[in-house]
Amino acid sequence: MRPCVSPDGKQLAWGSGTTRLWAAPLEFNEQGVSVGTWRMRVKDATNEIYHVDWSPDSRFLSLSRGPASRGDPTKRGTFLSACEIVGVYAPVGTFVAVSAEANGVVDLNSPTNHDFTMLTTNGMSNKESALVFGPEER
Repeated sequence: MRPCVSPDGKQLAWGSGTTRLWAAPLEFNEQGVSVGTWRMRVKDATNEIYHVDWSPDSRFLSLSRGPASRGDPTKRGTFLSACEIVGVYAPVGTFVAVSAEANGVVDLNSPTNHDFTMLTTNGMSNKESALVFGPEER
């Protein structure tokens, strides 16, 4: 779902369901382009994850996350839909950044200090996660 090519054109990230994202290199040859073997997978068994995007320098993936439920439309700047969707309030941190240089599985339910960073913590998701990366990253 929602494949996203990295800005440097070397990688592809996509959702393979509501709880998993994958990243793999793009391989170019005389027949064209193909997706190589995945090298990183992000999973979250507790929340749904969605809207994968790349930082401008292709070093990080950002994604939105939220519980499998409907948002709270009484919150400012949000509407009623699935909590992992951009623009919907989620009662957990909404946007996450993961190093795209990692290999293997990143489990958002069993993190270590270097696996991922919460970009937002207030549940408000009224912006695209890639916009959280500051102008110095562009």
